[in-house]
Order: sequence, then C-alpha cells, then structure tokens
Amino acid sequence: MIQLFKNSNIDFIAKTRIALFISCVIITCGIISLIIHKGPNLSIDFTGGTIIQILFNDNKVEINELRLILKSTNLNNSEITQFGKNNEYRIKTSINNQSGEINNIFTEKFSQYNYEIRRIENVGPKIGNELQLQAIYAIGLALIMIMIYIGFRFDRFYSFGS
Repeated sequence: MIQLFKNSNIDFIAKTRIALFISCVIITCGIISLIIHKGPNLSIDFTGGTIIQILFNDNKVEINELRLILKSTNLNNSEITQFGKNNEYRIKTSINNQSGEINNIFTEKFSQYNYEIRRIENVGPKIGNELQLQAIYAIGLALIMIMIYIGFRFDRFYSFGS
C-alpha cells in the first residue's frame, strides 16, 4: 500500500483556529467580490436578452474573426459559442430584438458572407426569476433532507448542528 504521509497521526483539533481563520478570509473575500461587482455576473437566462443562432454556409469563419466583426457593434459584449463541426455559432446578447436592430447589424456586417440565421429568440427575465426561486427551493429541500438523514443515522442533536 502506498503511504502518502509518513506521520498519519495529525492533531486536527489543534489546527481548528487556523482552519477557521482561513475559512473566514475566503468567505470575506467572496462577499467583498460580490459587493465590488454589484452581485453575481448573471447570464441572459436571468436578466433577459436575445439568443441568435447563425450558420455560415460557404465561408469558414473563425470565432475570433466573428468577435472582431461584432466588436464595433452593440453586440461587442455578447457571449459567442461555436457548436457542431460546421460554422454554426450561438450568440447570447443582452440586447432585446424588438426593434430588429440585430437583423440590421447582420445585414450590414456580414454582407460578404453566405450565412443563414437559424433562429432569433427573445428571453425574458421572468424565466430567470422562476429559475432562482426553484434553485432556492431545491437547496432548502436538500438541506432539510440532509438534516433528516443525519438525525436518523447519528443523533438528532447533530442534525441541527449540521
């Protein structure tokens, strides 16, 4: 058997204060980061926006080239992902496509390419609120189930502490 530590007799109780200090520092850094960045960086699934799926038929368009083309437009902060073996991309942007602004951008910037817009979908922030609420319910249910398990498996007093 491989022995990872020569001395496997470690006094964990003596290291409690060090572990508690390191945990507090990490949690404090996370809270400060959330305050500085004004909350978590949410995707358009939570904030609302538009999803565009585009296929380039003839020309081989690299994702970096696509980002450079979109850099001079309102789509410069979009999330661009390539999927499939062909030149198909998904662009997620916070711009709402009610005015047809996205179609104008594509006809202006991609006139030299043979492309096909497969779909343009608007995503509302209502879906994001529902997802957040469902996530909170799922976490709460998981915590209650863990508490019940520990209460049955060990002792009910340990379940409250966990």
